[in-house]
Amino acid sequence: MPVPNFSPVIGTNSEEILDSLEKQRKELQWLLQSLDTTNVKELNAEVINAGRILAKHLRVGSDTEFEEGYDTRALFEVTNDRITASVEAINGEIATLTIESNQIKTSVVDLENNLSSKITQTANSIRSEVEAEVTTINGNIATTNYNVSMVNQKADEIKATVSSQSTSISNLGTRVTSAESTISQQSWQISQKVSQTDYNGNTIASLINQTATSVKIQAQNIDLYGAVMINGSIEGSTDIRVNRDAYIGNNLYLGTSGWGGKSVNFGGGNGIYYNGEQMTFSAPYLNFDSVNSTLNGYNTIYGTLNVPSTTNLVGVVRAESSGIGISVSGGYLYVKVYGSTVGSVKLT
Repeated sequence: MPVPNFSPVIGTNSEEILDSLEKQRKELQWLLQSLDTTNVKELNAEVINAGRILAKHLRVGSDTEFEEGYDTRALFEVTNDRITASVEAINGEIATLTIESNQIKTSVVDLENNLSSKITQTANSIRSEVEAEVTTINGNIATTNYNVSMVNQKADEIKATVSSQSTSISNLGTRVTSAESTISQQSWQISQKVSQTDYNGNTIASLINQTATSVKIQAQNIDLYGAVMINGSIEGSTDIRVNRDAYIGNNLYLGTSGWGGKSVNFGGGNGIYYNGEQMTFSAPYLNFDSVNSTLNGYNTIYGTLNVPSTTNLVGVVRAESSGIGISVSGGYLYVKVYGSTVGSVKLT
Protein backbone atom coordinates (compact mmCIF):
# COMPACT_ATOMS: atom_id res chain seq x y z
CA MET A 1 0.00 0.00 0.00
CA PRO A 2 1.37 3.47 -0.82
CA VAL A 3 2.59 5.35 2.25
CA PRO A 4 1.64 9.06 2.38
CA ASN A 5 3.98 11.63 3.89
CA PHE A 6 1.79 13.51 6.36
CA SER A 7 3.75 16.35 7.96
CA PRO A 8 2.41 18.28 10.98
CA VAL A 9 0.18 21.27 10.28
CA ILE A 10 2.28 24.19 11.49
CA GLY A 11 2.50 27.90 10.89
CA THR A 12 2.85 31.24 12.61
CA ASN A 13 0.30 33.02 10.42
CA SER A 14 -2.70 32.22 8.24
CA GLU A 15 -0.65 31.97 5.03
CA GLU A 16 1.73 29.36 6.48
CA ILE A 17 -1.18 27.35 7.95
CA LEU A 18 -2.99 27.35 4.58
CA ASP A 19 0.18 26.15 2.81
CA SER A 20 0.54 23.31 5.31
CA LEU A 21 -3.10 22.26 4.91
CA GLU A 22 -2.74 22.32 1.10
CA LYS A 23 0.21 19.89 1.36
CA GLN A 24 -1.96 17.54 3.43
CA ARG A 25 -4.73 17.71 0.84
CA LYS A 26 -2.34 16.84 -2.00
CA GLU A 27 -0.98 13.85 -0.04
CA LEU A 28 -4.52 12.55 0.50
CA GLN A 29 -5.38 13.05 -3.16
CA TRP A 30 -2.24 11.14 -4.21
CA LEU A 31 -3.04 8.31 -1.81
CA LEU A 32 -6.61 8.00 -3.07
CA GLN A 33 -5.47 7.88 -6.70
CA SER A 34 -2.82 5.25 -5.90
CA LEU A 35 -5.14 2.76 -4.19
CA ASP A 36 -6.22 -0.33 -6.15
CA THR A 37 -6.69 -4.05 -5.61
CA THR A 38 -3.04 -4.76 -6.34
CA ASN A 39 -1.60 -2.70 -3.50
CA VAL A 40 -4.40 -2.96 -0.91
CA LYS A 41 -5.00 -6.43 0.48
CA GLU A 42 -7.81 -5.63 2.92
CA LEU A 43 -10.21 -3.07 1.55
CA ASN A 44 -13.81 -2.16 2.28
CA ALA A 45 -15.28 -0.66 -0.90
CA GLU A 46 -18.67 -0.92 -2.53
CA VAL A 47 -17.57 -0.92 -6.19
CA ILE A 48 -14.31 -2.18 -7.76
CA ASN A 49 -14.02 -2.01 -11.56
CA ALA A 50 -11.04 -3.16 -13.63
CA GLY A 51 -8.67 -3.04 -10.70
CA ARG A 52 -9.51 0.59 -9.87
CA ILE A 53 -11.50 1.65 -6.83
CA LEU A 54 -14.75 3.49 -7.53
CA ALA A 55 -15.91 3.77 -3.96
CA LYS A 56 -18.76 5.46 -2.18
CA HIS A 57 -17.23 4.23 1.07
CA LEU A 58 -13.55 3.35 1.29
CA ARG A 59 -11.86 2.30 4.53
CA VAL A 60 -8.22 1.31 4.90
CA GLY A 61 -6.65 0.37 8.22
CA SER A 62 -8.13 -0.19 11.68
CA ASP A 63 -9.08 1.94 14.67
CA THR A 64 -9.87 -0.97 17.00
CA GLU A 65 -6.57 -2.82 17.51
CA PHE A 66 -2.81 -2.52 17.11
CA GLU A 67 -0.97 -5.06 14.96
CA GLU A 68 1.50 -7.26 16.76
CA GLY A 69 4.93 -5.66 16.95
CA TYR A 70 3.65 -2.15 16.19
CA ASP A 71 2.94 0.65 18.65
CA THR A 72 1.11 2.82 16.08
CA ARG A 73 -1.83 2.31 13.72
CA ALA A 74 -3.26 4.34 10.85
CA LEU A 75 -6.74 4.71 9.40
CA PHE A 76 -7.78 6.18 6.06
CA GLU A 77 -11.49 6.52 5.25
CA VAL A 78 -13.36 8.04 2.31
CA THR A 79 -17.14 8.57 2.19
CA ASN A 80 -19.39 10.62 -0.07
CA ASP A 81 -18.96 13.72 2.06
CA ARG A 82 -15.72 13.24 3.97
CA ILE A 83 -12.08 12.15 3.82
CA THR A 84 -10.49 11.21 7.14
CA ALA A 85 -6.91 10.21 7.92
CA SER A 86 -5.64 9.45 11.41
CA VAL A 87 -2.56 8.04 13.08
CA GLU A 88 -2.68 6.78 16.69
CA ALA A 89 0.13 5.73 19.00
CA ILE A 90 -0.31 3.16 21.73
CA ASN A 91 0.57 5.81 24.36
CA GLY A 92 -2.60 7.77 23.53
CA GLU A 93 -1.27 10.28 21.00
CA ILE A 94 -3.68 10.75 18.07
CA ALA A 95 -3.35 12.96 14.98
CA THR A 96 -6.39 13.39 12.70
CA LEU A 97 -7.07 15.19 9.43
CA THR A 98 -10.67 15.54 8.16
CA ILE A 99 -11.62 17.12 4.83
CA GLU A 100 -15.24 18.03 4.07
CA SER A 101 -16.75 20.19 1.36
CA ASN A 102 -17.03 23.23 3.62
CA GLN A 103 -14.16 22.80 6.07
CA ILE A 104 -10.81 21.18 6.88
CA LYS A 105 -10.07 20.03 10.43
CA THR A 106 -6.80 18.92 11.98
CA SER A 107 -6.28 17.80 15.56
CA VAL A 108 -3.48 16.39 17.70
CA VAL A 109 -4.42 14.81 21.04
CA ASP A 110 -2.28 13.48 23.89
CA LEU A 111 -4.71 11.47 26.03
CA GLU A 112 -2.10 10.52 28.62
CA ASN A 113 -1.22 14.15 29.44
CA ASN A 114 -4.67 15.67 28.67
CA LEU A 115 -3.31 17.90 25.90
CA SER A 116 -4.91 18.74 22.56
CA SER A 117 -4.70 21.20 19.68
CA LYS A 118 -7.18 21.81 16.86
CA ILE A 119 -7.31 23.84 13.65
CA THR A 120 -10.55 24.38 11.73
CA GLN A 121 -10.53 26.10 8.34
CA THR A 122 -13.66 27.24 6.50
CA ALA A 123 -14.17 29.63 3.61
CA ASN A 124 -14.55 32.61 5.94
CA SER A 125 -12.50 31.75 9.02
CA ILE A 126 -9.52 29.90 10.49
CA ARG A 127 -9.83 28.81 14.11
CA SER A 128 -6.99 27.31 16.16
CA GLU A 129 -7.32 26.02 19.72
CA VAL A 130 -4.94 24.51 22.29
CA GLU A 131 -6.18 22.88 25.51
CA ALA A 132 -4.40 21.52 28.57
CA GLU A 133 -5.74 19.98 31.78
CA VAL A 134 -3.49 19.32 34.77
CA THR A 135 -4.57 17.80 38.09
CA THR A 136 -2.39 18.00 41.21
CA ILE A 137 -3.02 16.54 44.66
CA ASN A 138 -1.57 18.17 47.77
CA GLY A 139 -2.69 16.48 50.96
CA ASN A 140 -6.50 16.50 51.04
CA ILE A 141 -6.81 19.09 48.27
CA ALA A 142 -7.14 18.10 44.60
CA THR A 143 -6.69 20.97 42.14
CA THR A 144 -7.51 20.80 38.43
CA ASN A 145 -6.31 23.57 36.10
CA TYR A 146 -7.97 23.74 32.67
CA ASN A 147 -6.28 26.14 30.23
CA VAL A 148 -7.44 27.04 26.73
CA SER A 149 -6.02 29.39 24.11
CA MET A 150 -7.92 30.19 20.90
CA VAL A 151 -7.25 32.28 17.80
CA ASN A 152 -10.16 32.96 15.44
CA GLN A 153 -9.29 34.72 12.20
CA LYS A 154 -11.84 36.16 9.77
CA ALA A 155 -11.52 38.55 6.86
CA ASP A 156 -12.47 41.52 9.05
CA GLU A 157 -11.36 40.39 12.52
CA ILE A 158 -8.65 38.53 14.43
CA LYS A 159 -9.61 37.47 17.95
CA ALA A 160 -7.29 35.76 20.44
CA THR A 161 -8.49 34.42 23.80
CA VAL A 162 -6.63 32.74 26.66
CA SER A 163 -8.72 31.36 29.53
CA SER A 164 -7.98 29.40 32.68
CA GLN A 165 -10.25 27.68 35.17
CA SER A 166 -9.05 26.25 38.45
CA THR A 167 -11.17 23.82 40.49
CA SER A 168 -10.10 22.87 44.03
CA ILE A 169 -11.85 20.02 45.86
CA SER A 170 -11.29 19.46 49.58
CA ASN A 171 -13.23 18.43 52.66
CA LEU A 172 -14.36 22.07 52.89
CA GLY A 173 -16.11 21.92 49.51
CA THR A 174 -15.41 22.85 45.90
CA ARG A 175 -14.00 26.21 44.82
CA VAL A 176 -13.89 27.37 41.22
CA THR A 177 -11.94 30.42 40.02
CA SER A 178 -11.43 31.57 36.45
CA ALA A 179 -9.53 34.15 34.44
CA GLU A 180 -9.63 35.20 30.80
CA SER A 181 -7.82 37.62 28.50
CA THR A 182 -9.04 38.62 25.03
CA ILE A 183 -7.54 40.69 22.22
CA SER A 184 -9.82 41.59 19.31
CA GLN A 185 -8.36 43.37 16.29
CA GLN A 186 -10.49 44.96 13.57
CA SER A 187 -9.67 47.53 10.92
CA TRP A 188 -11.12 50.39 12.98
CA GLN A 189 -10.27 49.34 16.54
CA ILE A 190 -8.26 47.12 18.86
CA SER A 191 -9.92 45.91 22.07
CA GLN A 192 -8.29 44.16 25.03
CA LYS A 193 -9.95 42.70 28.11
CA VAL A 194 -8.65 40.85 31.16
CA SER A 195 -11.14 39.48 33.70
CA GLN A 196 -10.96 37.35 36.81
CA THR A 197 -13.73 35.66 38.82
CA ASP A 198 -13.17 34.32 42.33
CA TYR A 199 -14.93 31.36 43.94
CA ASN A 200 -17.62 33.69 45.34
CA GLY A 201 -18.60 34.80 41.84
CA ASN A 202 -17.10 38.28 42.12
CA THR A 203 -15.67 39.46 38.80
CA ILE A 204 -13.21 42.28 38.16
CA ALA A 205 -12.04 43.33 34.71
CA SER A 206 -9.80 45.82 32.95
CA LEU A 207 -10.49 47.11 29.43
CA ILE A 208 -8.47 48.93 26.77
CA ASN A 209 -10.18 50.12 23.59
CA GLN A 210 -8.20 51.91 20.89
CA THR A 211 -9.56 53.63 17.79
CA ALA A 212 -7.98 56.09 15.39
CA THR A 213 -9.14 59.03 17.53
CA SER A 214 -9.18 57.75 21.12
CA VAL A 215 -7.80 55.26 23.64
CA LYS A 216 -10.07 54.25 26.53
CA ILE A 217 -8.58 52.53 29.59
CA GLN A 218 -10.84 51.15 32.31
CA ALA A 219 -9.41 49.38 35.37
CA GLN A 220 -9.55 49.35 39.15
CA ASN A 221 -5.92 50.54 39.28
CA ILE A 222 -3.82 52.11 36.52
CA ASP A 223 -0.09 52.38 37.27
CA LEU A 224 2.16 54.59 35.12
CA TYR A 225 5.93 54.49 35.71
CA GLY A 226 8.46 56.83 34.15
CA ALA A 227 8.04 60.20 32.48
CA VAL A 228 4.48 60.78 31.23
CA MET A 229 3.91 63.43 28.57
CA ILE A 230 0.33 64.71 28.13
CA ASN A 231 -0.67 67.24 25.48
CA GLY A 232 -4.24 68.49 25.80
CA SER A 233 -6.68 68.59 28.70
CA ILE A 234 -7.41 66.09 31.45
CA GLU A 235 -11.08 65.96 32.42
CA GLY A 236 -13.18 63.81 34.72
CA SER A 237 -14.78 63.41 38.14
CA THR A 238 -12.21 61.81 40.41
CA ASP A 239 -9.54 62.44 43.04
CA ILE A 240 -5.85 62.97 42.24
CA ARG A 241 -3.27 62.05 44.88
CA VAL A 242 0.35 63.12 44.40
CA ASN A 243 2.95 62.10 46.99
CA ARG A 244 5.59 64.44 45.62
CA ASP A 245 5.56 67.89 44.01
CA ALA A 246 3.03 69.15 41.48
CA TYR A 247 4.04 71.87 39.01
CA ILE A 248 1.32 73.96 37.34
CA GLY A 249 2.13 76.16 34.37
CA ASN A 250 0.03 79.29 34.97
CA ASN A 251 -3.37 79.23 36.66
CA LEU A 252 -5.06 77.04 39.25
CA TYR A 253 -8.87 77.08 39.15
CA LEU A 254 -11.02 75.65 41.95
CA GLY A 255 -14.39 74.93 40.36
CA THR A 256 -15.99 76.59 37.37
CA SER A 257 -18.16 79.06 39.33
CA GLY A 258 -17.71 81.53 42.20
CA TRP A 259 -20.24 79.96 44.54
CA GLY A 260 -19.89 76.99 46.88
CA GLY A 261 -17.19 76.12 49.37
CA LYS A 262 -13.62 75.69 48.16
CA SER A 263 -10.36 75.32 50.05
CA VAL A 264 -6.64 74.73 49.91
CA ASN A 265 -5.64 72.61 52.91
CA PHE A 266 -2.15 72.40 54.38
CA GLY A 267 -2.96 69.97 57.21
CA GLY A 268 -3.39 70.60 60.92
CA GLY A 269 -6.37 72.91 60.31
CA ASN A 270 -4.25 75.36 58.32
CA GLY A 271 -5.40 76.51 54.93
CA ILE A 272 -7.25 78.94 52.73
CA TYR A 273 -11.05 78.65 52.79
CA TYR A 274 -13.78 80.25 50.68
CA ASN A 275 -17.50 79.93 51.41
CA GLY A 276 -18.85 81.77 48.39
CA GLU A 277 -18.67 85.22 50.04
CA GLN A 278 -15.62 85.37 52.29
CA MET A 279 -12.08 84.04 52.09
CA THR A 280 -10.36 82.95 55.30
CA PHE A 281 -6.64 82.46 55.89
CA SER A 282 -6.20 80.10 58.84
CA ALA A 283 -2.79 79.60 60.52
CA PRO A 284 -1.15 80.22 63.92
CA TYR A 285 1.02 82.88 62.28
CA LEU A 286 0.26 84.71 59.05
CA ASN A 287 3.05 86.59 57.32
CA PHE A 288 2.67 88.72 54.18
CA ASP A 289 6.22 89.30 53.00
CA SER A 290 6.29 91.73 50.09
CA VAL A 291 7.74 95.09 49.10
CA ASN A 292 4.30 96.63 48.52
CA SER A 293 0.99 95.30 49.89
CA THR A 294 -2.43 96.80 49.18
CA LEU A 295 -5.74 96.07 50.90
CA ASN A 296 -8.82 97.37 49.09
CA GLY A 297 -12.34 97.61 50.47
CA TYR A 298 -13.58 97.45 54.05
CA ASN A 299 -11.13 95.49 56.21
CA THR A 300 -11.70 94.36 59.80
CA ILE A 301 -9.01 93.05 62.12
CA TYR A 302 -10.02 91.14 65.25
CA GLY A 303 -7.55 90.68 68.08
CA THR A 304 -4.30 92.63 68.39
CA LEU A 305 -2.53 94.41 65.56
CA ASN A 306 1.12 94.82 66.49
CA VAL A 307 3.21 97.22 64.39
CA PRO A 308 6.90 97.19 65.46
CA SER A 309 8.59 100.55 66.03
CA THR A 310 10.97 99.82 63.19
CA THR A 311 8.09 99.78 60.75
CA ASN A 312 7.33 102.99 58.88
CA LEU A 313 3.65 103.94 58.82
CA VAL A 314 2.22 106.27 56.15
CA GLY A 315 -1.30 107.67 56.56
CA VAL A 316 -1.83 106.41 60.12
CA VAL A 317 -0.61 107.41 63.61
CA ARG A 318 1.52 105.08 65.67
CA ALA A 319 0.41 104.49 69.28
CA GLU A 320 3.30 103.84 71.64
CA SER A 321 0.88 102.39 74.24
CA SER A 322 -1.70 99.67 73.88
CA GLY A 323 -5.40 100.51 73.46
CA ILE A 324 -4.98 104.12 72.28
CA GLY A 325 -7.35 105.53 69.69
CA ILE A 326 -8.09 109.02 68.28
CA SER A 327 -11.12 110.60 66.65
CA VAL A 328 -12.22 114.07 65.39
CA SER A 329 -15.62 115.65 66.12
CA GLY A 330 -16.89 119.28 66.39
CA GLY A 331 -13.44 120.78 65.96
CA TYR A 332 -11.93 118.67 68.70
CA LEU A 333 -9.40 115.83 68.57
CA TYR A 334 -10.38 113.18 71.08
CA VAL A 335 -7.97 110.66 72.63
CA LYS A 336 -9.34 107.33 73.79
CA VAL A 337 -7.89 104.44 75.75
CA TYR A 338 -9.59 101.12 75.13
CA GLY A 339 -12.65 102.97 73.81
CA SER A 340 -13.02 105.52 76.65
CA THR A 341 -12.28 109.25 76.07
CA VAL A 342 -9.47 110.46 78.30
CA GLY A 343 -8.96 113.96 76.84
CA SER A 344 -9.42 116.31 73.90
CA VAL A 345 -7.63 119.10 72.03
CA LYS A 346 -9.41 121.97 70.25
CA LEU A 347 -8.34 122.17 66.66
CA THR A 348 -7.65 125.61 65.16
